[in-house]
Amino acid sequence: MTNAPNILMIAGNTRHAGKTTLACGIIRKFRTHYPIIGLKVTNVKTGDEAFHGNHSGEAKTPWYVFEETDHSGQKDTSQMLQSGAERVFFIRAAEPSLKKAFNQFNKLIPPGCLIVCESRSLRQLVKPGIFIILLRDVEPVIAKDVSEYIVLADEICSHGYDPKEIDNIISRIQVIDNQWYLNIK
Repeated sequence: MTNAPNILMIAGNTRHAGKTTLACGIIRKFRTHYPIIGLKVTNVKTGDEAFHGNHSGEAKTPWYVFEETDHSGQKDTSQMLQSGAERVFFIRAAEPSLKKAFNQFNKLIPPGCLIVCESRSLRQLVKPGIFIILLRDVEPVIAKDVSEYIVLADEICSHGYDPKEIDNIISRIQVIDNQWYLNIK
């Protein structure tokens, strides 16, 4: 496992749990003091391709790294750019190829830069400075089982889509020596 205290990782149990809202809020808070790289990682399983958006130039390969340049789009990656990230990347990878894709991403960015990342699957390979899980009550058929990640989380928010909860989390995040830290409640 790679130790990466410069990465702040956000995961969730479903779509619309507040992951991008939280990521963009963190980027907005710290963008004037630090250059921040945005990253969204999607672990694609066969049949799930339609749920993960279309990123221009995406190939049908086991993994793909795409740099988002569209500042006006509605995708999560575009929203990160709009929030002030210096650069934003999207990784699409089948689970066995995730490490190769992440290694390729790391070749594209300056060593040790601050990263705000939306991913659950990357947590299996990387120990970030902060790992936050946002949960949203939805039908059990739609929600994903995140129990294996709960024990790894630094913060679990049961109402991630609630703006007050998002603001509370953002207010407790700080950067010291290019590493992310979360103040305890």
